[in-house]
Formats: sequence, structure tokens, C-alpha cells
Amino acid sequence: MSLCIYPVFQKKFSLKMKTTGEHLGNHIDQLEKLARKLKINPLSYFNSLSHDEELLKKLENYDGDPQDIIAENPPLELWFEPSEALKTIEALHTHLQKHPDQHLDGVLEDLEDLKVALEKAAQQKSKFQIEIS
Repeated sequence: MSLCIYPVFQKKFSLKMKTTGEHLGNHIDQLEKLARKLKINPLSYFNSLSHDEELLKKLENYDGDPQDIIAENPPLELWFEPSEALKTIEALHTHLQKHPDQHLDGVLEDLEDLKVALEKAAQQKSKFQIEIS
């Protein structure tokens, strides 16, 4: 099963994304490592679940379907300014463009699509969070 990484917006507005974020999901581990190397917030930072230590601890010790725990214990609902994530997206994109040997299949296109979506969110004055599913 592939993971998808995509934005959810606090305010509703019209937006048609070109990609599903599947390539970001497929390469999340490499992107997280690259973000640490570049000393920037990783994409997962913008996911509410990553800030809910109590829920993360429960998930760590659970052998069943994580969605069961999440359904019983909804994560904190945190919203982020698009400008914060745009720094991450631009840094990842720039690095991957400068280092073609590190290109991850489809990631540049997903980053570009995510950038357009977050720029529109900023124009709409809408905060966002990243969903990983």
C-alpha cells in the first residue's frame, strides 16, 4: 500500500491538484533524512499527529491497525502557516534539482504541485496541515 502526502486546508477554497502526493509518500524516509541534513523542518512536521506525543506513544505499543487507536484518540488539531512549509518545499526541491543523482521518482513534480497549493492557501489566508495516509 502506498502512502500519499497531501495538504488539508483550514479554510475551504477551490483547488485542483495535479498529483496525489504518492511519490512523496513513497520516498518519505529519504525526504525526512534529507530535511534533517538540510536543517529544515521535514514534511511530517506539518502533520498534527507528529506533535501528539501521547498518541504517538500509544501507537508505538499497539500491534493492531493504527487507525483504531487514532479513531479512539483523535490527534491534536494543529494548523500551520503555508510560508513555513514553503521553505521546506523550496529547500528540498532546490537540493534535488542540484543533485540529479539523488532524484527520487516523481518527487519533484509532487513538490511543485504542493508548492502551488500552499501558495494559493497563503493568498487565501488559509492555514493547512499535511495528511499522510
